[in-house]
Amino acid sequence: MSGSAAETLAADVESRFIKMFCIFCGKENEEEAKFCVLCGKPLTSADAPVPESPTFGRLSQRKQVSLPTKVTLLVIGLFLLALLLVVVSTKNQPTPQQTPQQPPQTASSLPSASPLPPPPKIFPPLHIAGSGRLPTSLQGLRLGVGFAEATSLNPGFQNLGGGRASLNAKEEALVNARTGEGIFVQVVFAGGRAIDILTDVSSINPGGAEVLESTIFAELGSANLEIDERDRSYPARRWVWVDGDVRIAYEHRTETNGARDLSLELIAYPVFLEGLEAEGAPAGKTQRQLLVQQTKQEWGAQPKPNPYASKPLPNALEGLELGGSPLQVSVVFPGANMNSTPDETYNGTYRLRNGNEVYFQFLDNKLERICEDRLDVPSERFDEFRDQLTDQYGKTTIESLLGSGWTNDKINFYYRVAKDRPGQRPVMVICIEDKQLLWAESQESAPPAQYKTAPASHSFFLPTDLPTRQ
Repeated sequence: MSGSAAETLAADVESRFIKMFCIFCGKENEEEAKFCVLCGKPLTSADAPVPESPTFGRLSQRKQVSLPTKVTLLVIGLFLLALLLVVVSTKNQPTPQQTPQQPPQTASSLPSASPLPPPPKIFPPLHIAGSGRLPTSLQGLRLGVGFAEATSLNPGFQNLGGGRASLNAKEEALVNARTGEGIFVQVVFAGGRAIDILTDVSSINPGGAEVLESTIFAELGSANLEIDERDRSYPARRWVWVDGDVRIAYEHRTETNGARDLSLELIAYPVFLEGLEAEGAPAGKTQRQLLVQQTKQEWGAQPKPNPYASKPLPNALEGLELGGSPLQVSVVFPGANMNSTPDETYNGTYRLRNGNEVYFQFLDNKLERICEDRLDVPSERFDEFRDQLTDQYGKTTIESLLGSGWTNDKINFYYRVAKDRPGQRPVMVICIEDKQLLWAESQESAPPAQYKTAPASHSFFLPTDLPTRQ
């Protein structure tokens, strides 16, 4: 598979929706939202909304004419045609003073017929091994269906960036649409054939999610495995079903306002993985390896490492303990600069004698985050400092935009190098966070739940998608 195919698949893995996406968890949010409704992180970017599906005109109905009327009209028409020919012939007769100059007719001067559109290209079939236990179709689309057939069945499909669905020069595409029941459908095409079909419903009420989930397990039976999702910053569960080359994943996520996001994905796993492993994937070999590893873990082909640190993590930094009150801060750091906001959330800083600066944040008068700028660690000792942390706490278990570090069920502990501070050299920063307080903060900042209607069919599948049970 080409490098361009790898880019298409990588885009599918990293970001799946079109409106406003959270760069931390990928959740689709409303354009005016300031915080992600799923993980509570601040939002930083937005794309254009999904265009509406096109509309089509109707064929005009033709009035039927009786046979006698047709004959009468034919006679009148012939008479008028003959009269017109006589008039035209008379007008074109040359006068004695002029000689008609007729340019010779060439092939270029003859009226040309409009070129016919090329017939849809027929792609070779996609061979998928399996026992037939699992469905190979989702929302009426089967794995391996050609692009022309898929888009004719679903004329509302749009390209990822908007506009009418189309294949690129490498015969790849990432298209999406929304069904009448509100199900978001996204399809990845490689080699002109569908290899990944994703369906998703978001912000539905817990009761509707429970009914939909029970239907999924009734249709598919027991899952082959449940994926460990404790590394997420929000509650999530994921199950995977395996039948040869066919794999199905169901994921249940809880938004900060209590609403539920459910997704069901069907892939031709070997072809999908081949595209990610192809040369030319974005950001080079290292990024490609990370995407391949993540995909194998998400689909149960490779064990997912325990996201929790193997050693105890610190709950205090420079004498300040997570969960502490502003009064305790004033005892540990006399004269600390603390600013109170209208909602009684305190933010403060304190400079230590060695020049390091500690800054902290409260939620409901409880310390939820403490960070320290380690100015005492010069840049040439950054690698040594990281090695010391690894020796003390073990191999890092989290990698995010915030940095690298460790987590358990209560604490996040991470480090990063700050390079974007004007007029300052790169600074090593270490932070500890109370996970329960962070989740509570994201819930407080989340907008009230506005539940969307769950699919009336209580299923991601159409009846024709499901295999016949013996």
